[in-house]
Amino acid sequence: MVRSRLALVLVVAFAGCSADGSVGAGSPPPGDDGVVDGFGAFDDRAPPADPVPGGEGSDPVALTGAVEWARGFAGFGDNAGRAVSVSPEGQVVFTGHFWPSVDFGGGRLDADGYDAVVARYDAFDGTFLAANRLGGAGNHYGASVVAGANGITALGGSFSGVLATSQGPLRAAGERDGFVAIRNAAGADLAAFALGGPLGRAEVTAVDASRDGSLYVAGRFSGEVRLGAATLVSVGDWDGFAARIGTAGDVLWIDTIATPGRDAVTGMILLATTDASGAAVDRPTLVGYSGGGAADTGRTGVVRHLDRAGTLQWSDAVTASADAVIAAVATAPGDRVLVAGTRAGGDLQAGADGFVSSYAGGELEWTLDLAGPGADEVLAMAVTATGETLLTGRFETSLAVGDASLESAGGADIFVAKVSAAGQPLWAHGFGWVGDDAGMAVAARADGGAVVTGQYAERIDFGTGPLPFSSQRDIFLLGLAP
Repeated sequence: MVRSRLALVLVVAFAGCSADGSVGAGSPPPGDDGVVDGFGAFDDRAPPADPVPGGEGSDPVALTGAVEWARGFAGFGDNAGRAVSVSPEGQVVFTGHFWPSVDFGGGRLDADGYDAVVARYDAFDGTFLAANRLGGAGNHYGASVVAGANGITALGGSFSGVLATSQGPLRAAGERDGFVAIRNAAGADLAAFALGGPLGRAEVTAVDASRDGSLYVAGRFSGEVRLGAATLVSVGDWDGFAARIGTAGDVLWIDTIATPGRDAVTGMILLATTDASGAAVDRPTLVGYSGGGAADTGRTGVVRHLDRAGTLQWSDAVTASADAVIAAVATAPGDRVLVAGTRAGGDLQAGADGFVSSYAGGELEWTLDLAGPGADEVLAMAVTATGETLLTGRFETSLAVGDASLESAGGADIFVAKVSAAGQPLWAHGFGWVGDDAGMAVAARADGGAVVTGQYAERIDFGTGPLPFSSQRDIFLLGLAP
């Protein structure tokens, strides 16, 4: 568990990191078959031996938010960038997974199975700074990252088999365990622990560090698992959870989303507020879904805002006749909380539509729909220091974002959009080619620009030249102007 000697490190490194809402949001967790939303980001199957080349990249719909730089990282696996964060010093850190070998800018990294990657770049020009992997026997997936000051990074994800860390190996107790690691700039683990059990499975989808040195962890679990001294037993197939871990490594509280169906916490963010004495405190907001069936339909989107003691302050549910999922959460100036995700059924267009909603004090302020005739999903979001919302995800056929109409080049394409504090679209871009591509995480830079990561199939061009490609899906990292 996290040791008390880390308390000062976490306080210094992560003080205020969640205040701009640019961290803690990523793509939803995988399903039972290890596949995220149908495009294989957590696929454990062996990749095919022969690459299948694709076509040239599509041009973006240019309004504002111009592409400044783009990087592609190709291997022959089903690779993906899953989470991204910008540090106070202006460095971008992303995590995800890769197989079998990928050069992230500092030389080839070789994976044992699927391995997690942690890579660092300059957020304003994409210059490579560092990259290392988290691996060992089995498969390892990075799903959440928070970049603190002085190169300190908090990571979360899941693994099978053994995860090698600087603190010694973590051994999965079950089929798949969740993990949390705190790393320094050199890639050494200051602390690492696992969540799991021989009779269960667990995945960490979100991790964040409070200004008082405590750690917040969220995700989902199935069966019986252990987190520290606490034992969790799921009510249904999967339950969602969030926990606060003290500076001595003790579990202070656990909150769950537990129904007979499939539940998950897909995102978490800390809202910087003050208590009655005027002291600064961080309060978590959790998002996810509840009540899903075996086919992951019929779900209800869930928002839960807690105080630092884990007591529920307010909650809301997002519903649709077929399905509703909240995939991402962020905070904004004025104690606002924003959530984003996907709804399907009823008066929505065919397939599914994305949405983003803003809450103030638990009251809904506004909702903006991102709609088209195909399956359209908001997978991640972030908020700039001045309150604009950055969104990314994927769309099919076409997508309307205010006055912008994005057209797919084929399959599912990436979109990135910026929305004002009042919910008015400011700009939107679409990127893709004939394969299925997705923006899976976004972070805000200090200047209001965006850094996006995700995956692309076959070839893609963001306007800076074609990126390298392989036979399956590759990782991209993209920088956009404000």
